[in-house]
Amino acid sequence: MSFHSRTGTLVRLTNGSKTAERTSATNEFNNAIVFSERPLRDNELFEVKIDSKLNTWSGSLEMGVTTCNPDTVSLSASSTGLKNGTWIMSGTNVLKDGLAVKEGYGPDLERLSVGDALGVMRTSAGILHFFINGEDQGIAASGIPANVYAIIDVYGKCTQVTLTACRLLDPNQQTFLANQLANEAIAEATALCSNEILAFHEKCGSLVRLTNDNRTAERQRPHGEFNNGVVMTNRPLKADELFEIRLDTMIDKWSGSIEVGITTHNPSLLDFPATMTNMRSGTVMMSGCGILTNGKGTQREYGQFNLDELAESDRIGLIRKQSGSLHFYINGIDQGVAAENAPEMVWGVVDLYGMAVKVTIVDDQDVIEEEEGAGVSSSYGFLYSRSSLPSATSSRRRSHIIRSRHYSESESDSVCSDHLSTNTSDTQTQVSRDPLTFHPVCGRNVDVINRNKTARRPNAMDEFNHAVVLSNRPLLPGEWFEIRLDKVIDKWAGSVELGVTVHDPLCLDFPSVMSNMLGGTWMMTGNGIMYNNETVIEDYGYRPDQMKAGDRVGVMRTKDGCLLFSVNGQNLGVAAVGIPEKIYGVLDLYGQAAEASVVQAEETYNLDLRFHNRHGSNCVVLNEGRSVSRPHPREEFNDAVVMTSRPLRLNELFEVVVDKMVDRWSGSLECGVTTLNPDNLEFPSSMSDLSPPGTYILSGCSIVQDGYMMRTRYNCDLEQIETGSRIGMLVSSDRCLHFYLNGVDQGVACSDIPDNVYGVIDLYGACAGVSITGSTAPSDSQSPASIVTVPTTQQLNEQKAASAHRHRFSKCCGRNILLRNENTTATRTKNFDHGIVYSADPVKTDELFEIRIDQVARQWSGSLVMGFTTQTVSESQTIAITQATALDLHSSTKKTWLISGSTVTHNGEIITENYLPSLDRLEVGCKVGIKRCSDGTMHLYVNGEDLGVAARHIPRNVFLIVDIYGSVESVSITSKTKNSRLQNESHVINETLPVKPAFHTNEEGYDVDTRAKSYSFFTCVGRNIQLRNKDTVACRVNGYNQAVVLVSKPLTACSPFIFKVDKLNPKWTSSFVVGVTNQQAESISSLKSALSLTKSTWLIKSNSVFHNGKKIKNNYCTDLNNLEVGSTISLSIDNERSLHLHINGVDEGVAAKCMPDPCYPLIDLYGKCSQVSIVHDEDGRQFPKEDREKADMENGIKEKTKVPTNTNCSYQQLCDRFRLCTSLPDEFFKSKFNKCFCDSCHSMRGGATHKVRGSPGKEYTVPVGWYRFGLKVKPRVKSMKIFDNWNVAYNGVKIEAVRKILDSGDLISVANDAVQQTVSFAAGDEKKPDRFESVPVILTPNLHYASCHHFTQPVDYKDAKTGKLYQVKLAFEVCIKPGSFNVGPQTLDTNDLLDSKLNSNEMEWATKERGSVEIYGLLIQLTPLCKSS
Repeated sequence: MSFHSRTGTLVRLTNGSKTAERTSATNEFNNAIVFSERPLRDNELFEVKIDSKLNTWSGSLEMGVTTCNPDTVSLSASSTGLKNGTWIMSGTNVLKDGLAVKEGYGPDLERLSVGDALGVMRTSAGILHFFINGEDQGIAASGIPANVYAIIDVYGKCTQVTLTACRLLDPNQQTFLANQLANEAIAEATALCSNEILAFHEKCGSLVRLTNDNRTAERQRPHGEFNNGVVMTNRPLKADELFEIRLDTMIDKWSGSIEVGITTHNPSLLDFPATMTNMRSGTVMMSGCGILTNGKGTQREYGQFNLDELAESDRIGLIRKQSGSLHFYINGIDQGVAAENAPEMVWGVVDLYGMAVKVTIVDDQDVIEEEEGAGVSSSYGFLYSRSSLPSATSSRRRSHIIRSRHYSESESDSVCSDHLSTNTSDTQTQVSRDPLTFHPVCGRNVDVINRNKTARRPNAMDEFNHAVVLSNRPLLPGEWFEIRLDKVIDKWAGSVELGVTVHDPLCLDFPSVMSNMLGGTWMMTGNGIMYNNETVIEDYGYRPDQMKAGDRVGVMRTKDGCLLFSVNGQNLGVAAVGIPEKIYGVLDLYGQAAEASVVQAEETYNLDLRFHNRHGSNCVVLNEGRSVSRPHPREEFNDAVVMTSRPLRLNELFEVVVDKMVDRWSGSLECGVTTLNPDNLEFPSSMSDLSPPGTYILSGCSIVQDGYMMRTRYNCDLEQIETGSRIGMLVSSDRCLHFYLNGVDQGVACSDIPDNVYGVIDLYGACAGVSITGSTAPSDSQSPASIVTVPTTQQLNEQKAASAHRHRFSKCCGRNILLRNENTTATRTKNFDHGIVYSADPVKTDELFEIRIDQVARQWSGSLVMGFTTQTVSESQTIAITQATALDLHSSTKKTWLISGSTVTHNGEIITENYLPSLDRLEVGCKVGIKRCSDGTMHLYVNGEDLGVAARHIPRNVFLIVDIYGSVESVSITSKTKNSRLQNESHVINETLPVKPAFHTNEEGYDVDTRAKSYSFFTCVGRNIQLRNKDTVACRVNGYNQAVVLVSKPLTACSPFIFKVDKLNPKWTSSFVVGVTNQQAESISSLKSALSLTKSTWLIKSNSVFHNGKKIKNNYCTDLNNLEVGSTISLSIDNERSLHLHINGVDEGVAAKCMPDPCYPLIDLYGKCSQVSIVHDEDGRQFPKEDREKADMENGIKEKTKVPTNTNCSYQQLCDRFRLCTSLPDEFFKSKFNKCFCDSCHSMRGGATHKVRGSPGKEYTVPVGWYRFGLKVKPRVKSMKIFDNWNVAYNGVKIEAVRKILDSGDLISVANDAVQQTVSFAAGDEKKPDRFESVPVILTPNLHYASCHHFTQPVDYKDAKTGKLYQVKLAFEVCIKPGSFNVGPQTLDTNDLLDSKLNSNEMEWATKERGSVEIYGLLIQLTPLCKSS
């Protein structure tokens, strides 16, 4: 016997056709099918031996039989693709025509080693057997027809096999083997059906740890792994036997949770899957709220519960009844029939998936047995027939009657008797021992969880009523039943209702709304106090429908029978009298109220404050919500934002203690408050990145509001904290935000804080863990209201000056505006428009901001426009406003209210006409003021007269906007600020500077910085430095160090600092260091090197970036050590306060972000560099700001200003013509991102060949010789700052695949679709076989490597215009998320692809993670071809 001559396309037969080898085994894994040369005879064993294996692939040798004739059959890529009577053993399974017919048949074929033998045989009775190393594995299938060929698939890891035997086996031996297997099966079944107590089988999933005599199962590494937690019972379940487990431990990190069910698979023989729902035979599982049979959904909505919503201590059970029906039980409640005709021999299965970490088997069979009887045992004092209870709650009530063993018999005897009777003192003593919680018997739309302390409406978006829940016992006299509202939704009308009732929860037929209940029920509702469905008090203090998440409401019956209610601890007075003694507390989660918790009497004021269960992806909440940490603090430094579980109350201190610090990163803890609700928030990587209104963050020593730095040099510097430091925040009653360090108030950080702000902690950088201290408020001596100090004379003068200081305009203004007199006078210098000005600070509530008209020019029509805007304005913003008029300001996220002429507009739409005569009539000397009142209304004042309400619902912290338009040319501020404890320190600094405009606009429309020519070195320098030429040249006169020099003026956003290398001394190694610092010049004179600066300093040395002496970025820029004499270097800060380095005019990208103000440039003339000189631009020009495209920063190339371009580039025109020939729709492209990298165009931009991008940064090649067509990108690119934080790579692509990739927008999904198309899966199979896992996409930072023939296929193109032939290659330019890919070496055997600057061991980046790749450019290269080719 030998192999058949017809084989798969990759098979080579040798050794007389007895050896089959798969060619190209390192590159291909399939297309290697071989057959026997003739059909097998009865009882003939066909056996092969494995000669070689390759571990690169998954899967391995497959074998079987087929009725297909090798001469005529159409060969598929793998044996499982053959139909028409083909039986294959693959892994541990037996498949017929591609479908599994037997799972767990024998050992896994993938684990066979070189030298192992695999055989197949069809007996004379048509039975199929497989043999491994000569051992019969038993019956694999029956009914096999005669004349079948043996088939072998040299697949995956197996690369070569040799035919070893083809012999007939003795029928007697077969009979013996069959009898032996049958006897073993009978013996095993007998042992399995013992009366052994139920436990978990010792063989289980790879991550499961068994304890407690194998009755407790726990998934190890729960924060790093979410599956491989399957565990089964130690024996099959008996008929009518309850298998019940209790949820012991859960985590909030993953989606999905526990799955429970039954299976026919013996755990001793099973190769445990990653998750049990992958099983395709003999398995029924409850997953979520549905039933899966053999991995496919058979019931979408089953029962009353969702397993994904269960909490710790909840129980899940199942019973296979004698009739064969399968029932599941949740907390003892029968969920009904899940499946019919379940096999007799089944094992219980638990899958510790996702949130579920630990479970324990519980013995509670008697509960179900008693519940199945005619009634409940009278030993508990109750006897209810099944028909006497409402169907919606009967099973729940019966279960909890049995389980509520804490009720005394004396109390139980009187449950359904006269409810108005009083309890005996003994009963009261018994009841008082139980903590006050919710009763588990409740309305049909409410769940009681968290050890009966929390009630929630699980379907709150679909149902608004039937959510009544009572207290677990009667209230004691003088005992408050207080609840905290945890979750509120805004879909419905009405909200929480609270009260008392004489009805016992075990006897109550729960109504849809409790206020409809008759016979002894008092409720506080939105309509007032209701008694027996009638309103008895219409206006009773607080309306419950006004309550928000975090508010508390309580009810109490006094000893004399009076009923009291409270809201947030404030007693609202007597609501009713003559209340019976035995009453239960009632909560109705109606309408907007979706979840509430009982406030325990022993809780202190602040113990309910926890961290929210929703948080950043790189942190975990521990210790019942009191602690949070970054699990991998040395590998990740961000994505660890966490918020409080509820809004902070006024004068409530939220304080944390630092548990852990690491010395790997720069930056540290950030904290503050925000109005954003964590339930609806997509958490950013850093909380200071948030821009929506209402976020106030302390970062370092700077206050950041809504993403803008509003204040620097605050008294508290969070970068100086250490382990054990305590940091707190408090919103005082006057709505000022205070921060506390180790219990000491650091002063007012900002004012006018809105209502309902959550505390925010960002475990950033060096800070890796904090815990809530539980402190409720500062001591009296430290509270903001009680601090009394005796001011010095200087402080009194400063306070007097501050209180008398006028309002000011912001430097952020229109391009035709000139600010004078300390920014209190604004003049339009030309034309009639571009005269927008803002207030420097938000306008405080009830504070009038008033201006006087100084100059009028009647040749223009129109006049002053005035109003409010939510657009945040920062003093660090010195850019010009691009809109010509205020009426052109339109934004979907920022709101603007304007008064123009006689009309009032909101976001461009008129809301009030004829509000006043007209602002067009203003004359010189007229005064116009505007005020936001405490009721949220906007009022306009003309010459002191209030003209009434102009607009309503104006939010806090709005900025004044004035458009000096038309006839009005100049205005001055006349109003003064209130005497406030909050004075921005930058204001004091500005008052000491000479009054001289920093910018003016020349005739050509360019902003000219008058300070640009005043850069010079500070005279306080290192001891080896001499300054020359009016302090613009620095020279090192001795040694190689102690030559640090600081620039005298701070760096501004519109004025780069430029210097030139004048002299190099080859005697020394290394070269200069350049950067910025927030420190004063006096502190640097004694330094040996700039790297000794360890506070608020950012330096670039060689090609790396350092912060406070620690390296934070590698391969950032061109190596400074290699620069030559004449090289120019510049430092600049962009409008987002990011630091950039430019070398010979080329922007090296962002070196660091969030630079403080001020920032002083510094240079360390170290090593080879011995002299530098400051370079001044002769005309002082900067590019017009309105010409700066934001897209220039978002397209990944970081072009901050206009760069020279060749508009007549022939290569660009050639590429345009080719792109038109592809017929790709224009909807894919964004032309403003197009860029030519031909030699001519690229040399005009500086000619850099490599750049660095991402955090952490990785180097990549610039696509020189290519042309990039910009592609439209997803909105997330901007919000996630992908172009700044992700790495750049390339992916070579064939021209036929371009359209499909652009259609899907995802390289990974297209790649996997291509793989799946090569395999013929069985019809109706919803899940591909395990070996067809997602294939990785290979990216590379080297475009030359990506464009080789292995990755892309060149095509020929004839240009219709010139008639010339070109070879075309295509590639995608992409951003890839750091950490989402595996780095590997170059695998192609060619040296011409090597790049001297790139590490060949890091040439291939492989990723399977969907969403980790963002395509933003289609690259095209056209290379001329000779006519002969």
